[in-house]
Amino acid sequence: IISTVLQKLNLNKTQSINRLNLFQKQYIPYMRDQVLKMSSTDFISLKNLPKNIYDEFANETGDQFLITIYPKEQIWNLEFLKLFTEQMERLDLNVTGPPLIFYVLIDYIAADGKVAAILTLIVVFTLLVFDLKKIKYAMMAMTPLIIGAVWMVGTMSIFGLQLTLVNVMGIPLILGIGIDDGIHVLHRYRTEGISNIKTVFKSTGKAVMLTSVTTMLAFGSLVFATYR
Repeated sequence: IISTVLQKLNLNKTQSINRLNLFQKQYIPYMRDQVLKMSSTDFISLKNLPKNIYDEFANETGDQFLITIYPKEQIWNLEFLKLFTEQMERLDLNVTGPPLIFYVLIDYIAADGKVAAILTLIVVFTLLVFDLKKIKYAMMAMTPLIIGAVWMVGTMSIFGLQLTLVNVMGIPLILGIGIDDGIHVLHRYRTEGISNIKTVFKSTGKAVMLTSVTTMLAFGSLVFATYR
């Protein structure tokens, strides 16, 4: 429709301009009257506020009001979120809202993540002792897992990767999967003996390497995922 109107206006620009000016001259008084009818110079008070606006910002008795404060930066920046939360709590200890809830939620998830990781290690070690019958073998099976965890944290530090609300809950899962390599190699070693250590690493070692690389690629693909 707009394209058709423009084509007609361009057929005779002089006539089109004259007619548009005439329309504008006749329309302005009508538009002014309508705007003045909708306008009001009365002082805005609680009594003349629309009910939906009043209910959003005031209680029924009109003696308590909601004050909304918007952060000037993104709350996904944890340093700013901490500063914003501290400032809001200095204004009122009862202040609430998504940013403050999110800040508290981070602490809860971080604490629960640590507890979950510790409990996972305890349960895994207990099962290893039950399976391998000796604490020495259980510690040997745990060694690759511990070394892998140190490498993981070190690599994250080098590349500037941080634990988030999403990946922190994957730590128990990683611990549960990461213990497999040590168990497989140790079981094969106990079967073959020290004299066939080369066979252990050529067979079971190769299989462990392949499963570890594929698991790393699967988890590593999350690096390319975009989330706040």
